[in-house]
Amino acid sequence: MFSGQTKIPQLGLVDPKTGPLGVSPLISGGNPNLKPELAYSYYLGGVWTPGSKDSVHSPVDFLNGLSVYADYYNIEKRNNIAIVDPQFILNYESLFPGAIERSVGGAVQAINDTFQNIGRLETEGFDFGFTYNTKEFVWGKVDFEFNGNYIQRYVIQNLPDQPFIVRVGTYTLPVYKHSAQIFYSKALFGMDTLSTGVTWNYIDSEQDQTPKPSGKIHVIGNWNTFDYQVAYNFGKAEELKPTTPLAGYTKDGKKLLGEKAVSPGRDRRSSGWRRYLANTKLVFGMNNVFDAAPPFADQLEGYDTRTTNPFGRTFYVELERKF
Repeated sequence: MFSGQTKIPQLGLVDPKTGPLGVSPLISGGNPNLKPELAYSYYLGGVWTPGSKDSVHSPVDFLNGLSVYADYYNIEKRNNIAIVDPQFILNYESLFPGAIERSVGGAVQAINDTFQNIGRLETEGFDFGFTYNTKEFVWGKVDFEFNGNYIQRYVIQNLPDQPFIVRVGTYTLPVYKHSAQIFYSKALFGMDTLSTGVTWNYIDSEQDQTPKPSGKIHVIGNWNTFDYQVAYNFGKAEELKPTTPLAGYTKDGKKLLGEKAVSPGRDRRSSGWRRYLANTKLVFGMNNVFDAAPPFADQLEGYDTRTTNPFGRTFYVELERKF
């Protein structure tokens, strides 16, 4: 609503009244007259955890630690806030009163293409996945996790009484994507935890929005990236409760007569470096281990800005301390 407005030269537009345009100033940015979007959402899902009630006597006790889920969603958004294609505004000028500024002779001087409440957006799909955590063995334990999303339908209605445009499988909207990871962890020294693992990120292929002059449509390939992480969590040393009575008292709490008992001194070993590292977690990670470049998209940036990025291989270090 309150972002500034900019005027950008636009090429390649065609005015149905005057023919092809040269350079047309396109005004974009905020619109203080926007109305709120209104969404209706419907969800249906389920979770299956076999052997969770009685893992000892369950016939599927070997699946104890497994959790499977599936969710269906349907979302309808009205008064959808978006920017209209400037060519669409030229083709349907009567639907956008005042959007096109013309000279006395009818030539296009500027196109006001700010954010607007246009039509509706409808989408439905499925989220699904599972987690599986093994038992704690002498050698450690392994955790698996998988999360996927499948978009069954995604359509946009630019304006009321206009046909719906299918967007699923086209630029900015792959049909399918998932993230799968496997992590190994091991308890050390009775209080610390070492963990390491790999994550696989997958984004499905899609089609560019704009067909080529020959009528062919370029297919944006799928994108696979792998992330790696290793972490060490310093646990808190267990505080030993005194087994000897307090000075001057017996084990059952009765006061002693005569010479007072000597209370044991504090174990100073617990006040060393372990004391300062308790509840501290050190993490080293690497995203996009194989430096996979995003697949080419026939757009200004050269890649799908909604689902991919050009960062390449990146490293990070984290320090987390709980007090």
